[in-house]
Amino acid sequence: MLALIDESGDPGMKLTTGSSPLFTVAIIALQDPDSNECDRRINALRSSLNLKTDFEFHFPKSVKYREVFLRTIEEIPFIFFSCTLFKHKLSGKDWHKKEYLYQRVAIMALNAALPSLSETRLWLDAGSSRQFDNDLLAHLRRHAGHRDGRPIIVATKRHESHKCNMIQMADMVCGAVHCSHRGEQESHKTLRRLLRRREGRVLKFPDG
Repeated sequence: MLALIDESGDPGMKLTTGSSPLFTVAIIALQDPDSNECDRRINALRSSLNLKTDFEFHFPKSVKYREVFLRTIEEIPFIFFSCTLFKHKLSGKDWHKKEYLYQRVAIMALNAALPSLSETRLWLDAGSSRQFDNDLLAHLRRHAGHRDGRPIIVATKRHESHKCNMIQMADMVCGAVHCSHRGEQESHKTLRRLLRRREGRVLKFPDG
């Protein structure tokens, strides 16, 4: 099995000077181990929209393509799980540490996904720090543990999003979920509704 992990918002806690009020981590579990269908559909979408073959679907920068993208992936066999952190409801100094905050939210998303994961390759959208990414992936792999004597996460890898359609799919799904929790526009709720068929557990913290 292949699973993808991505985030929306930022893990900063400077809410009065630019940090996002919410932080979301999503895990997308693909039932097609080779992800051929994902590649085929997203490549075909670029062609139909007359976009360059290396165009990157990135939620904040792809406003006019959000709905058509999510409709394009509707038939891809996947299920997603997520956790969204409401920062203004937090207390305690640990939440001001980027590593702690990111890992805690990622673990909550992973816990929601674990019953659906088996012998999983976990891919992460590569960030600016290779060490941070590798530490996060190692932490998630340890936390997932074993089932029937075999590791639940068998391998991990960082992928640069502009080179990987699957990571771009994770970005678009995570962005849609994140926006739906902000409740700012009806269009954001519409995007979330397009994902209903693929929705696993969608958590909010500390709301539960």
